[in-house]
Amino acid sequence: MDIRAAVAHLAEDSAWRWISVIAADLDTLKALLSQFPESGRELDRAGATTLRRLKLHRAPFFVWYSFDPGRGPGVVELYRLFHSRQETPKPHL
Repeated sequence: MDIRAAVAHLAEDSAWRWISVIAADLDTLKALLSQFPESGRELDRAGATTLRRLKLHRAPFFVWYSFDPGRGPGVVELYRLFHSRQETPKPHL
């Protein structure tokens, strides 16, 4: 939902280049997290599950994702996408 909202906002502003940058950055992020799921900074923990944050490579966005080693190596869930200047809520699982 966050990705759709960001893309819709960028499309309204005719910022087409940023849409492709975000898409490429998300592909890079997925590849990184499949190998190194604990790469991001830990924001919260509930048992073995952690909520983590990682900045996209080129686009000014942060992705919040969860990782639970019990679900298997490289299994993560992407939760939120926040612009780097956006005020974020208090993170919790």
